[in-house]
Amino acid sequence: MEDWAKLLFTYGPFALLVLFVFVIEHRAREVLGNKTVPRRVSVPVYVLNWLVVFGLSGSVVYIWMILNLGNEVTIRGTFEGLQAHETMSSRAANLFLRRIYDRDDKFDFEWRAITTKPLEEGTALNFYFDRGLETEASATMHQLKIRRSFYTKPVVIRYQRTGNRLVLLHDGKEEELPAVEGVVEERGWRWFDWVGTVYAQAPTSLESVLKRLESSDPIIRQDARIELQKMGQAALPAIDKILANPQSSYRQRFAAVSALNNLKKIGNSSLSGQAYRAVVKAAAGSDPTLANEAFRFFTQFSVGGFAQIAVDFQREATLQQKLRVAAPNPKDGDFTFTFSLVKMSAAKPELRLDEIEVHEDSSALSTRWVFAVLLDNGEAFRIPEKSYTDKPKPRRYRPTPADNVRTMIDAAQGKPFALRVIGYKPESVR
Repeated sequence: MEDWAKLLFTYGPFALLVLFVFVIEHRAREVLGNKTVPRRVSVPVYVLNWLVVFGLSGSVVYIWMILNLGNEVTIRGTFEGLQAHETMSSRAANLFLRRIYDRDDKFDFEWRAITTKPLEEGTALNFYFDRGLETEASATMHQLKIRRSFYTKPVVIRYQRTGNRLVLLHDGKEEELPAVEGVVEERGWRWFDWVGTVYAQAPTSLESVLKRLESSDPIIRQDARIELQKMGQAALPAIDKILANPQSSYRQRFAAVSALNNLKKIGNSSLSGQAYRAVVKAAAGSDPTLANEAFRFFTQFSVGGFAQIAVDFQREATLQQKLRVAAPNPKDGDFTFTFSLVKMSAAKPELRLDEIEVHEDSSALSTRWVFAVLLDNGEAFRIPEKSYTDKPKPRRYRPTPADNVRTMIDAAQGKPFALRVIGYKPESVR
């Protein structure tokens, strides 16, 4: 009996099946053949034994299938039209990628989405497409929305180089997969997530983070930027060094400005003058991704203003545009810039600065400010350093011809362009 207890504990339903077939069934058959036992008792006992045997047989087969036959469903697909420097990557735990190297100059990817049950229709699979260029804008995130037909037919996603777009080819149709922004890939909630976790590993070294910023994988670069931000004030010397060094790579400069925008308790004086001028230069640069990130720095820690202007000379030859340029707290700086857009004899109109209204110069007396006017991520002109005061309010300043605050712009009739103004106090920069 003790042996049977051990067998039942070890093998569960498998041992029970053996017990009922070879032991209990033998006893039940003996009772069935014993004429001293009433038939109304022996027959039900014998039938019940076989019902249990059949039930256990079904259970054993089901358990064996679960243990030995994988219950998985798969979506098969390819990424086509890629070159050697272009890569696909994903954080999705159920998405597997394999690069194909043996097709001449084609370096496509085969991919599989493997799950235990079919994904619900409309579920998004996120993946990154990195074009392998130096700029951060070359890496974009895209979403593939699941359809039931994906489980019966292969899914082809092709990069069309002429239009710089990814296209889904399925069921004889073409559908563009545009880049998406602000997508957070969340993991499932676990019951123990409310418990704090203590990690025994050493803190990430700054050298390791800077090295990973140069990775060809956009996910690794993104994680490295997040780690740089999490270092907080301790990362400021390294950020300053990156910005002040003209030899720093584009990816390091983008990560440094991005980290600045996510740090708290910093201001103009947190950076050296050389690093601060590098942020000004980045805001006026030709790369839109880095320029937007640098402009965001000024809107958070100094003064900045933005407007989208459409060139429309249908009624008048001169158009006026007022632009508020202020700090997050207007007491730290609040200005209104008045610009004129003048239709010239040539095809290109001229942008002129007419006036600056000072609502708050950020001090009790006067304050020195430097302003730069940016057009479509390029510097149009810089307003020389001057002292401004808000008394009497508002105090108006008109530029002199020597200031040279005008420029020709490349904007056709009806075409909009971005106008930005950034400013900072030179004495606040160490």
